[in-house]
Formats: sequence, C-alpha cells, structure tokens
Amino acid sequence: MQPMMSEKSKAKNDSVKSDSDSKSKEKEDSQRKATAFGKLVNKLSGRLKGSDESLAKKNATVVKEATLEDIRKSNLIKPSKDGTIDLNQPIQPLEKYHYYHGCVSRYDAEEILFNHSPGNFLIRASRRPGNSLAIVLSIRTTSGISHFEIPVDNFGRFYFNDFAFENLHSLLMYHFKHFYPVTLTTNYCVYLKHAIDRTYWEFDDRQVHLEDTPLGEGNFGAVYRGYVDIDGKRQLLAVKTLQDPDNEEGREELLREARVLRKLEHVNITKLIGVTISSGATMVLLEFLNGGSMDNYLKKHQLSPRTKMKLLADAANGIKYIHSKNVIHRDLAARNCLLLLNENNHPERVKITDFGLCVEAVQVYRTTDIQCIPVRWSAPETLKDNVWSQKTDVWSFAVIIWEFFNEGSLPYYEIEPFSPIILLKALAGGYCLLSTPEMHPQLVSLMASCLNFDSDERPTMDMVYEKLQVLISSSVHKNKKASA
Repeated sequence: MQPMMSEKSKAKNDSVKSDSDSKSKEKEDSQRKATAFGKLVNKLSGRLKGSDESLAKKNATVVKEATLEDIRKSNLIKPSKDGTIDLNQPIQPLEKYHYYHGCVSRYDAEEILFNHSPGNFLIRASRRPGNSLAIVLSIRTTSGISHFEIPVDNFGRFYFNDFAFENLHSLLMYHFKHFYPVTLTTNYCVYLKHAIDRTYWEFDDRQVHLEDTPLGEGNFGAVYRGYVDIDGKRQLLAVKTLQDPDNEEGREELLREARVLRKLEHVNITKLIGVTISSGATMVLLEFLNGGSMDNYLKKHQLSPRTKMKLLADAANGIKYIHSKNVIHRDLAARNCLLLLNENNHPERVKITDFGLCVEAVQVYRTTDIQCIPVRWSAPETLKDNVWSQKTDVWSFAVIIWEFFNEGSLPYYEIEPFSPIILLKALAGGYCLLSTPEMHPQLVSLMASCLNFDSDERPTMDMVYEKLQVLISSSVHKNKKASA
C-alpha cells in the first residue's frame, strides 16, 4: 500500500483536476506506480500498513520523542559494501545495522562525514533530558553537513515532508529508491545516496566486558579493566566510564579526549581502541598497560638510574610527538605515565595517557576555569596567570623527572601548609625541587633548565629528548667500558 500523504499535499492534488484524457491517464499511471511501490515495501518489510487517515499538517503535528525501546523496534535497511541500500536484505532491529551510529555525538558524526561526498549519510540517536532520544539523519550536503531530526506524527509514523511511514525502514527506502528529497525548500534539496557504515572505533556497549573492581577513579567516573573481542582476538582494555550516565559535561569530556586520541598514533601514546555508542553510559576504551601508572610502580619497585632515564626518554618522546601535533597536554605527571611490562615483568615502555585536559591548535591557552588544575605539576605562569603552553608541559616533565628519582613521592611534600599561592611565592623566591645523589649531573642540569622560572629559557621537548638519548648512550658506553 502507498505511503500516507499530508493534508497539505492532498489539498494541492485535489485542486488540480483535468478533464483531458491525457492527464487522467497520467494520474492513473502515477497511482499504479505508487501502488506497485507499496506492494514492494509490504513484501520486504511486512510492516507498512495503509491508512485512510491523512497526516496532519506539520504545524499541527505533535512530534513525540523516541525512547530506547522505540529505537530497538525501528527497522532500517542494511547498506551494501558500496554504500547503497540493498532492498533484498532481511529486516532487522535498527541497532543491527552498520549505518546506525547509536548515540554518536553531533561533532563525531560531522567528523565521520567530513571527507564524504554529498548524499552520504548516517542515522544516529540524539540524547534528550531523561531517558528519551531523538532519531537524527546526519548527511553530507553541497554546503556542509546537515542534521535533520526525524519527527514522529500523532499516529506514530516517521516522516520528512509529505509522506509518513510506520517505520524508518520504509521512510528511508522511499526517499532512496525514488530519489525523493528529504527537504523541499526551493533552492535546497537533499537526497539520500550512500549510507556510511560504523567506523572501527564505534562499539556497542554489549561488546564490552568489565571486571567488577575498578582500577581507579577519574574526574567523572571509574576506570575498569575489561576486554572486547575484535576479529576473533581478545583486546584487553582500560575502560573509562561515567558515574552518572546523565552527566553531559562528563560525557563530552570523555568524547573530546577520544577525538584527540583518534588523531594521535605513536609508540609512546596510549592507544584508543574505541568508544561505546549505545544509548547507555558512554565508555572510552583504551589499550590496557599491565604495569599501571609509574607513580604507583616506583613506590613498589626499585629501578636502576639507567632504566629510569630510558623510561623518561619514552615519556619525553611521547610529549615531543603531541607537541608536533600542536597539542598541549596540561596534566603531565608520573600518574599519567603508564608502564608496559615485558613477558618477564620487566619495564619495557612508558606511554602518556589521560588527555582529558589537553587543548589543540593553540600556542598559548588561557582559561578562568582552574578547578581541576594539577597545582604541584604546574608552571609559575599557570599558577599566576592561568596560562598554558608547550613550555608549561616542559616544566611538568621536570617534575616527572623528580618523581622518577624519588620513588613516586608527592612533589613539594615538604611545603606545609600547601596552597597554589604559597607554592607560587616559594618558586618566585628561588625554591626548587632538589636532585638526588643517583641522578647523573647532566640530568640534574636538564631538570634545572626545564624548571627555569622564565618560560622562554626552558628547552623544547625535542631538545629534552635529544639530551636524554645522549645520556642513555653515554651510560651504555660507560658500562661496556667498565665491563671490558
């Protein structure tokens, strides 16, 4: 049976009548085509039902919000490999189809569609207050990327313009099959051409398995150990979760961190595995590093000075890389240096993690929001003027050097009482972190240069990494000479 038309469209059709045989024939042909299409829809889905009730005018339509249950009951057609809709695919719940991207954010949808041609689209769910969701069509157009919330009329039917259907499957099929625009403005028509599959980093939360006990706590929730099976292989995970699923601020911070990590690929940066896109709480999936954080590891294990310098070089290499990508970390500390152990449980590599506070594409960053500032690792200009730059990351790295050679102790633990103002006054008066006897003299000099009160006088991370490499090479040469 044919799709239902709005009252506006019916009135328009009824007012245009002709006594000519040619126009009557044209009308009959059109009706036959519509009937044929209705039979096709009915054959494929078995769910499109006719109705003599017309769709009310849009300005009189009460659009209801779709709930999670609505989405699970809705149906779409699975796209073929070339992105076209295959009309012969069996009907399945919406969540089964790869071009349904769940609760992926507007920003992430735009990132997915950015490099595609006009007509490429995806379907997603947009979160609303409470437990409700709106179903959204995100589509690449000639002028950019547009987002159309798919309304539902009083009778529970989905529609874009003139035609209403009882399920999303039929709505998309009609507009795709007949190349009918999803918009009807005079100079702006948008057509469905290719459906975009979910990306490698989008996961259903039911794919993720978590252990009961958290590894630690973050700003907005806990971090759990878990796993996900990818192409038959088990991937161990560190999973960042939200304590409150309705916390939009926390959710956006998690998603923003994931966006940054998607752009970073380096041996000394924690790898992003993916993000859950189901309508439940958002989770960020990171590779699991079996050694944990360096501050905790150093409290329990003795490492040689050379091993510490090698691991510091790993951290410096990771920071050097993110600086080359125009990223300022803003939260560098030993706790955010994760350790990978080899098969003999010996330290193999350090990776930088926790990009929740990072900023991109700025030389100098200023903000008045300093609630989560890591005071003990912050440079003087940060404490005084709320300013961050790559040189403030260099200062923080010097504090990491101190942590590595003080068994993960708390920086400035000797300052009591402690506050940002007290620390700033101490630093301005020449107070600094002290070296330890096991530190190489050149490492002491390097740490001091990174702790220069004048940010312009601090070295770059490229320079820091190069000096660490020289130190490591010289220590190897010295050991070989001593053993000869």
